Amino acid sequence: PDLLDLVPADGVVVDIEGHRRSRGSVPPPHVVSAVATWARDGAVDVARTESLSRELPELDLDPQVIAGTLVLNLPDGQYVAWFRR
Repeated sequence: PDLLDLVPADGVVVDIEGHRRSRGSVPPPHVVSAVATWARDGAVDVARTESLSRELPELDLDPQVIAGTLVLNLPDGQYVAWFRR
């Protein structure tokens, strides 16, 4: 199955062993990195928000372009992040 079939999202980013792959509509790399750090700093296995602009105001995100995320934290800083508009 496609990762976009598992979670209703517009895009997904997978970072495994430092190799980042994306599918669909995802934010720029610096935003993905900031979201991954935010999720990891939360010290939870799964981080989610419906409003990235509220969680990460310093990124000055347009909620019409990217609104929410669901991040599955994996060992060693690896992750899967789904994004919605």
